[in-house]
Amino acid sequence: MGLWPGAAEPVPRGRLGGAGTKRDSLSLSRGGLQRYRGFPGGRGMSVRGPGCREGLSPPAAPSRAALVPPRGAADALCQGSLGATGSSYCRSPPSDPLLQPYFPSRHGPRHHHRHVRDCQPLKYGRVTHEAWPSDNRTGGPVATTRTFVSYIPPTGEDRKVVYGHFTFVRDPLRTFSVLEPGGAGGCEAHRRSPVEETAKLGKCLVAQNGGYFNMETGECLGNVVSDGKLVRNSGGLQNAQFGIRKDGTMVFGADGAHVEEQQGVIVWGLEKPQQSPHTILDLSPQHTSLDSYLSEEDVLNQANPFVQLVSGVVWLLRDGEVYINQSQVAECGEIQTTGTFDKFINVISARTAVGHDSQGQLVLVHVDGQTESRGVNLWEMAEFLKQQGIINAINLDGGGSATLVLNGTLASYPSEHCYFDNMWRCPRSISTIMCIHEPACEPADCSGHGDCVQGECHCTGDFWRGPACDVLDCGPSNCSLHGVCTDSGCLCDAGWIGSNCSEACASGFYGPACTQTCQCQNGGSCDPMHGACSCPAGYYGTSCEQECPMGWYGPNCQKPCACEHMCPCNRETGSCNITYELAVQDQLTKAGRCLASQNKGRSKEKFSLSEKTCISVTSVLALLLVISAMGNVGLFLKARSERHHKSGDYLYHPLREMNGEASHTFTSAACETEDTQDQSQALL
Repeated sequence: MGLWPGAAEPVPRGRLGGAGTKRDSLSLSRGGLQRYRGFPGGRGMSVRGPGCREGLSPPAAPSRAALVPPRGAADALCQGSLGATGSSYCRSPPSDPLLQPYFPSRHGPRHHHRHVRDCQPLKYGRVTHEAWPSDNRTGGPVATTRTFVSYIPPTGEDRKVVYGHFTFVRDPLRTFSVLEPGGAGGCEAHRRSPVEETAKLGKCLVAQNGGYFNMETGECLGNVVSDGKLVRNSGGLQNAQFGIRKDGTMVFGADGAHVEEQQGVIVWGLEKPQQSPHTILDLSPQHTSLDSYLSEEDVLNQANPFVQLVSGVVWLLRDGEVYINQSQVAECGEIQTTGTFDKFINVISARTAVGHDSQGQLVLVHVDGQTESRGVNLWEMAEFLKQQGIINAINLDGGGSATLVLNGTLASYPSEHCYFDNMWRCPRSISTIMCIHEPACEPADCSGHGDCVQGECHCTGDFWRGPACDVLDCGPSNCSLHGVCTDSGCLCDAGWIGSNCSEACASGFYGPACTQTCQCQNGGSCDPMHGACSCPAGYYGTSCEQECPMGWYGPNCQKPCACEHMCPCNRETGSCNITYELAVQDQLTKAGRCLASQNKGRSKEKFSLSEKTCISVTSVLALLLVISAMGNVGLFLKARSERHHKSGDYLYHPLREMNGEASHTFTSAACETEDTQDQSQALL
């Protein structure tokens, strides 16, 4: 990650071998630290503000002898590294120094943004960042990578051969991403991964290492925004930043102090406020300092948010001019660590940077090297970029982290020895990477109905349309409102056919795709959707198979005839003036005979019924008469008997002797006279 000329005194062997120890850590004498603390003279750049150091000039290259760690420390270093991080790669002794700007436990300066603003050159005013519209051309290659082998510096006895790559990126808003190590969630998990592995996950055409990270814990350092997601907030540390906003603007500059809104006011502090006092900033029109630099408020701005953001260390070029002196003032930590930061700037090593040219193309720069052996220092890097027409650029993680992958293949020369054999060099597992990819489509899978090609969805099939391939289009009339557009074309409703569902079923057919035959008779027509028969006048029935009965006519035989004498009418029109066909007449004759026969039978049945009824009634009446007469006679006799008893008359019955002779003998005349008197009394 970087050079850490760490402690002022040599570190004991046991300490270097402990768990979590930096494997590339390096001890320097206090004299070595003092050597690079400051250099008078400057480069003609004026600075201002209290507490600001004068401009610094690039020193001569340091002596390698002063930077080689003890042999035993390097041995222990590899063992401690493997135990702490589980990394698959480790250099064998002698160990190369780490390229690191700060002590591991304290990345970034702790002074606030006012220090940065007040110490920058007057010509920049209060603005501590630069913005540039990015290139938005489409067509052509997404990125072009060129290899260089150059003398740096171009002339002089100290010139050296340097090799590396420039990658020029079109339309970076759509083709550039900051990716977390090993995919999403890598920073939160403190994950480290080789550039090749992360690049494979992101389908990167070009991939280069990105921001700094903690070599012991794997923690991502600085600000990180990946594809619109805020992954890490640095809390306002004053380091160089590069980002792209939602509108495509590229931003280079220093991050500001922590900014937070509390009860309607903006609270400003060195770090995220806890319970400590804060300075309240007046945001009235005459006090708008927060709007004039890349503060944490800018990082979290939702009106035009960052979609990509990564933190580096040292702003190399600002508006086409070398900006290292001013950046060192802004980004260097406390005085006691100045030597470490100076060393980081002036040592030769592998370097990476990100910048842009005058056309708005994003430029990734990779320089191969090995700390203190090959490569360039940051002064040389900045001058070289300036000569190539770069406008703004910041330095990213370098040294053993410097890695370039093209089309999935390692294209750089790693500086770290492989742990399994120090004959070979292996790439370091690092943190974030900078990925150049095909422009993304929205949505990325083109709704499942197309292929994303250079940011545009190429829809598959004949009927998917729209930028996202999510609209089915079956032609101007869109299935004529008689069907549904599907990915295979119009799916017509029942009763309709044709590529655009504009043709009704032919006569005699119905149903889906008009494949079913109508069953209607006597000229009936069927519904093209369901096949229901519509009968002509004079017929009825499910299949129109029945004629209207006598006395009814019209469609479905719904109307009664209105002819005189109940005569039948025409079954179709209802007309009473009709001449029946022979078949109809024969039918009517047969019907008449049948009815007459039925009526005759009914008459006979009625006559037979009347005769029997009469005899039965007469017999009953005669019987009743006899019964009545007998009853009357009985009543008469009974009544007569009762009268005799009531009148007290006695009849004379001559007594006879036992031997049959009467005691008295009357003459016949006397008997007759007595009878005559009895009758007279009866008449009376």
